[in-house]
Amino acid sequence: MACCALAAAVPPARGAITVNTFQDEVVPHDGTCSLREAVAAANQPGTFSPDCPGAQSGGTTTIVLPAGAYHLAAREQLSITVAGVHVALEGTSGDPSLTTIYGDDGTGPTERGRVLAIAPGASVAVSGLTVRGGYTADGAPGAAGGTGPGGAGEPAQQGGGIYNAGTLTLSDVVVSDNHTGIGGAGGAGGTGPNLEFFPGGAGGAGGAGGGIYNAGALTLLDCSLEGNETGAGGEGGAGALFEPGGAGAQGGAGGGLDNGPTGHVSLTGTVVAGDHAGAGGPGGVSFVPGAPGQGGNGGGISSEGSVSAQAVAITHNSAGPGAGGGGLGGVGGGIDNMGQLALSAATIAGNAAGGGGEGGALAPRGGQGGSGGGISDSGVATLSDDTLDENSAGGGGGGESTSGGANAGNGGGAGGGGAIEYGTPGSMSLTALTIAFNAVGRPGGGGQASGGGSPGAAGAGAVGGAIEDAGASL
Repeated sequence: MACCALAAAVPPARGAITVNTFQDEVVPHDGTCSLREAVAAANQPGTFSPDCPGAQSGGTTTIVLPAGAYHLAAREQLSITVAGVHVALEGTSGDPSLTTIYGDDGTGPTERGRVLAIAPGASVAVSGLTVRGGYTADGAPGAAGGTGPGGAGEPAQQGGGIYNAGTLTLSDVVVSDNHTGIGGAGGAGGTGPNLEFFPGGAGGAGGAGGGIYNAGALTLLDCSLEGNETGAGGEGGAGALFEPGGAGAQGGAGGGLDNGPTGHVSLTGTVVAGDHAGAGGPGGVSFVPGAPGQGGNGGGISSEGSVSAQAVAITHNSAGPGAGGGGLGGVGGGIDNMGQLALSAATIAGNAAGGGGEGGALAPRGGQGGSGGGISDSGVATLSDDTLDENSAGGGGGGESTSGGANAGNGGGAGGGGAIEYGTPGSMSLTALTIAFNAVGRPGGGGQASGGGSPGAAGAGAVGGAIEDAGASL
């Protein structure tokens, strides 16, 4: 269609494929080269593409993207799978906000999927564009128990905007407003033929890596990860009669970026801002309610692998809140490190660990607030010449109020380590840091009681407005 064709461009150099339509189409021999067709051509360098010539069988194939909006077909990600050829995806406008690949087809919020996936063995560079509006699928629910226990819910998929299992370099790229799915709900417990009763199934975890999930080698140069979110944990299934409900699941980790145990990440000159980890899932209902889920850890970054970061700004991110019924708040508002972290000349500011969940009717005690407003470390961390400013640990959840003579619930304890929380088996080396105006969380208030019951006590306070030591070596 004429309205969707791009203006004629300078003929591409050898090894370059120029996209010339905004439509996400795969119609052969129609004279237009869509982004999806260009990726398919790059993935098959030995096969001639009549609409998108230029793929190389060695060296580098460059896919050139003129400025504009590229909406992907419903739930169909772009997958780069070729090995032995380096693929470069380049926006040409000079401003990444002018060239955007969207994870939806533009028709509505339900028709969306992940934007980009890099397979093991693939080598890819992306520059000068925005990855926006990706959304991974929710986890499948667990099966109803029938005559047995409820089935467990499945975890949601990882990597709302980008999933990398290969080698990926992002330069001057914005990854914004991407989301992972919610964990699947646990199935309800069933009843046996002889009136046996069964527990509910556990919920599935929320998807990790709202902006990016990394299981390979990832380099970010002058990039921005903004406004990404992970999904909430799935709700536990209901227990039959007096059997316990299923446990609620933890919210997804790594609102901006989740780095898996095999992942290696290098960040330079990059901003991670306004990203959020998901809430914990509620425990399954029953006379014995299921355990509430913890909020997701690492509002900005969560890592089990290795991360090296220089001159980065990690600001105004938040770990997830605990579920109602006393769920624990997520730790590490800015960063949750469980692997190896080297951080230099960084600004960690305005981040918040997750708050504890409020007490519930059958679980009246409030949840503990999350620790480590700026950084939570249970791995090995080296920090030098960094600034940690105005970060806060999570507040405790309030106790449940009662009536009719029942005792009210106690409040949850406050999270500690406004700037940094490090715990067993972690270790940390600190050099020339500026640490100012960080705060512990507030204790949760005790519930009120009417009709003769005892009121709940306020939760315990916390220590370590700057740094909380939970047993690691410093």
